[in-house]
Amino acid sequence: MRRKIIGLFTTLVMIVSVFTTAGTVYADSVNSVQTAESISLNETRSVTLKYGEFSDDYYFDSGKYYSFVAPYTGYFNFTLTGWKTKADGTSNATVEVTDNFGKIVNHGGYYNQYYNDVMSVAECIKGKTYYVEVGYYPFSTYEYESSGNATTTLSLIITPHTHDFNIDVYSFATYYDCKRCNYSYSKKTNTILPAKTTRSASAVSKDRSSAKNAVKKAKIKNLKVKSKAKKKITVSWKKIKKADGYQVQVSKKRNFKKTVYNVHTLKKKLIIQNSNIKRKKIYYVRVRAYATYKDAFGNVKMEYGNWINKAKKVKVK
Repeated sequence: MRRKIIGLFTTLVMIVSVFTTAGTVYADSVNSVQTAESISLNETRSVTLKYGEFSDDYYFDSGKYYSFVAPYTGYFNFTLTGWKTKADGTSNATVEVTDNFGKIVNHGGYYNQYYNDVMSVAECIKGKTYYVEVGYYPFSTYEYESSGNATTTLSLIITPHTHDFNIDVYSFATYYDCKRCNYSYSKKTNTILPAKTTRSASAVSKDRSSAKNAVKKAKIKNLKVKSKAKKKITVSWKKIKKADGYQVQVSKKRNFKKTVYNVHTLKKKLIIQNSNIKRKKIYYVRVRAYATYKDAFGNVKMEYGNWINKAKKVKVK
């Protein structure tokens, strides 16, 4: 159905192209997985899309691709904000996640009237790359109908997913199904269970203790912070063998009470650039390692090591 909708919009743009003579008609901008921008866990990326006629030029920006490398194996939320509603209160915004072979791996991705959001949930494998496509079509929005054009800024953020279960109890079994993804399980029972755990307390305790020990003495070494290009900060450090990943923060203040950049990553080098980082300004950067374990419900949790003893100071070009 989604391909048919996109095909309909493309046909509409082609018709407009034929009958437009006053100005230049712009085709879709080149945007594919080959040119996808990277996005990390807990990072927000924004893109502004234009539709319709602006000063005799016609725009039809259908969407944007981002690449995401999973920092651990688990479920993640891919949430889209900034979209506008149609007259019936719904939205044409979409967010889709595919693997390297183009296979769709997400659940949801369209406007959810119950939650009033546009969000996909996908199970991702540690170290693998996934492609996130955000899309939006403004037709039938108040803005487009009144002015003949629309400008929409969409923001994408990726966060850890916590299962929200719908519980069905029968005389022979209890079924647990996550309301936002495909995760489910069942247990034979003759009683109503208030909650369901998938792992024993001893197993959780053992895994958590192992994660704590892995990062207890993990120290970030050889941290290097430079600004080699305009509005960009390059950060690198020495890899820690027992760490599952790293948390990187950038702040205007030494005390890091408020950060302008905060991500979890598997990499040991990052090139940081976002709208909160300005030219000719001083910033502070710190890094710490983390290890993961699963709680009683199978959700991925993190144990963190200490932040590097002294945050690095850098002036952005």
